Amino acid sequence: MSVPYAASALYSTVADLSHWDDALMGSGQRIVRPTTLQEMFRPRIKVVPGDPAEGWYGYGWFIDENGTEYDHDGSINGFASTNAIFPAAHAEVIILSNLQTADVRTITERLAATIGLHAR
Repeated sequence: MSVPYAASALYSTVADLSHWDDALMGSGQRIVRPTTLQEMFRPRIKVVPGDPAEGWYGYGWFIDENGTEYDHDGSINGFASTNAIFPAAHAEVIILSNLQTADVRTITERLAATIGLHAR
């Protein structure tokens, strides 16, 4: 698909995204410096109140009001996804669906709650 530009022609697996999250945030080999992460996850743009992603937007990630969750949802013809990182808990919830109408945000919130995490 050429129309969506950066939102197309990418594919991944839950395992690959988990490896990405670990390389980004994990305690082992990291792909960016800690100062770069601080800039990436610093609240920059206030999200419209009442929006499901209520909170802030940093560099490429939504940040909840308390700074306890960094996430990004996405969808394109036929697919929906979310990648949520809970840095203090060293946990993540990744949902990939081949159903565009899947409510990945609700699924993320419920899975996070089962392991004692608060999602948006």
